[in-house]
Amino acid sequence: MTLSVRLITLVMAITSVLLIPEMANAQDNTSLNGTTLTYYPRPTVSQCQADCANNANCKGFTWIQAGTYNRGDAAMCYLLSEVTGRASARGHFSGVKGSAGASLGAREDNTSLQGTTLTYYPRPNFSQCEADCANNNNCRGFTWIQAGTYNRDDAAMCYLLSEVTGRASARGHFSAAKETASGGAVPIDWSKGPQDHRGKNGQRFTYSCPGNGPTGGRLYGTDIYTDDSSVCTAAVHAGWITFASGGTVTIEIRPGQRSYTKSTRNGVTSSEWGTWDGSFIFVR
Repeated sequence: MTLSVRLITLVMAITSVLLIPEMANAQDNTSLNGTTLTYYPRPTVSQCQADCANNANCKGFTWIQAGTYNRGDAAMCYLLSEVTGRASARGHFSGVKGSAGASLGAREDNTSLQGTTLTYYPRPNFSQCEADCANNNNCRGFTWIQAGTYNRDDAAMCYLLSEVTGRASARGHFSAAKETASGGAVPIDWSKGPQDHRGKNGQRFTYSCPGNGPTGGRLYGTDIYTDDSSVCTAAVHAGWITFASGGTVTIEIRPGQRSYTKSTRNGVTSSEWGTWDGSFIFVR
């Protein structure tokens, strides 16, 4: 092999590694549920994993060890175009592709998410329901209902939502919603509020406030603010960021209130106000 051919081969090998999308490590004794894209014999799990990583239509894979069902069975690779859940299965090894910057927020106890139901089915524990949502690109949040919450013999249920529009208190319900990673935060001017999202109660939005922000922005309320208030100024008032450094914050849209109280916090004084049609709070 000539030097030039060797260099070309090396460049192609490096490029193929750089282009492989991020994939989770293979999970032992786990089979993915979903829509099968294709399947075929593959002697090693690493080969199956690489096949999925290099296939734009593959969202996850399951590799089945040789002889898992019958002594003479070959090792098999299953590529999935959609992942809807996972199940325990001896001799199965699986992995899924990353979810494009979206991750599930913290568990919200005794809380039910409202919105559009994608699917629902029995699931014995919270972590399985959580994994199902995390591995489904169409899932924006989930609610898991503890067994026996309504009737003694009721099974535990997992509800996946394609859209989250709000939250409600509900005993025995445990939920989490996907949030945009900080790298996907929307830049916002210090003078702007979230009025464009009025009515989207329960939905969350992440903003990035630039440093060296001006003081004196419009601000009405304490802990819960009118939606014409400056998001960034409110974030300083609430103690999440500073004028000097700015930072990333996540708000949740709330309904309008009958009144908003004034206060002075962190060197910022908010004003009071009466009835207003839209509000927001900070969640992180």
